[in-house]
Amino acid sequence: MSWQKSKSEAHDAFTNGRYIDAIRLYQNAIAQIEETEQPDALGTVYGALAESLFKQGRFDEAEEAFKKAIEYQQGDSGELPETLESAVLLTNFGAFYADRQNFEESDRMLSKALSMKKNLGADELSISKTLTEIGILKLDQDKFKEAEPMLSQVLGIQERELGKDDVAYAESLNNLAVLHSKKKNYALAEPLCKRALKIRENKLGLEHPAVAESLHNLGVQYLKQGRADKAEPLWRRALTIQEQTYTADHPRLVLTLNHLASACLSLGKFDDAIEFYKRALDISERTGGGDKHNLMNSVAGLGMTYLRSAKFKEAEPYIKRSLDMLDEVEEDHGTLEHGYLNELFTCYIFQGKFGDALSLVPDTMRASHTTQVNEVLDTFIKVGKFANKLFDKSDES
Repeated sequence: MSWQKSKSEAHDAFTNGRYIDAIRLYQNAIAQIEETEQPDALGTVYGALAESLFKQGRFDEAEEAFKKAIEYQQGDSGELPETLESAVLLTNFGAFYADRQNFEESDRMLSKALSMKKNLGADELSISKTLTEIGILKLDQDKFKEAEPMLSQVLGIQERELGKDDVAYAESLNNLAVLHSKKKNYALAEPLCKRALKIRENKLGLEHPAVAESLHNLGVQYLKQGRADKAEPLWRRALTIQEQTYTADHPRLVLTLNHLASACLSLGKFDDAIEFYKRALDISERTGGGDKHNLMNSVAGLGMTYLRSAKFKEAEPYIKRSLDMLDEVEEDHGTLEHGYLNELFTCYIFQGKFGDALSLVPDTMRASHTTQVNEVLDTFIKVGKFANKLFDKSDES
């Protein structure tokens, strides 16, 4: 098979969500190109390989492949030529850095890509792809006022050029849904998620990873509206697709497992919640911690689930670990700290560790930013109510 054939088959595999096959075929194409001593083609193939590695969650390898693609595009001059191919590479590399939260480098690459495309007179669809990634970059930084007009502009271009049943149009619907969800406009986000899901199912099939993404996002809208019963089956279906698509340690699995566990917790399915949280935690720990927020959600979720199950001894180490991890997240964590301290206080009380419980009182007051004794009394009242619920359930059984 020629390298062109390998590259073509790799592209088809990527489009159909078969990223592992795409990686293998792109690697074959690279080996074949190197044998024929045609280095001019390596930049494009390395760029495509990087995209496949990125999708499969192999981030270090993806970054290295992107850098090699840049090197081959630059050639002996050491300068990236102002071509559409270079602009596409910069767009994809910039999107990668946005996902990895290297926002400064992402902004630099995406701005350069957009400038190149405009200078080259690229068509609206090509420009819209870079605008999409810039919009997502702004969205990741919670710069909603900058992201919304850009993402809306892209949707308009795609509707005009591609129609309302195109996969790219569905992606834009999905991006706008995420925007509205982050702004807590769930009534706007939900129908956008549903439209994106329907298009993707019709165009890509029921088991494509993009369908899993839409299922996941729709589940988020339901859970945030207190409709865990609707979110749970969507996340179970998304998880099944992702397990068929990705390797066993893919970070997307962690996110879906955490969300599915939270739905089960809300529905009182504690055994299922524990299973899913533990699976998510195991993946994160095996892969060196992964995303710190996902790791913390797994740990804190296990603590809360054991607490709700009245398994106080099991809950205690996870709640303590959650408290220890707070300094690793960047945002203000006063509210979280107060919640975790109250959970730990409850664990101590129900295990008869009254001295340990009382030692937490100054911390709970500090975390809630008040010295009012009412805060402490409120905590005791909550523990009492929790105890009454447990005793009521015990009497019923």
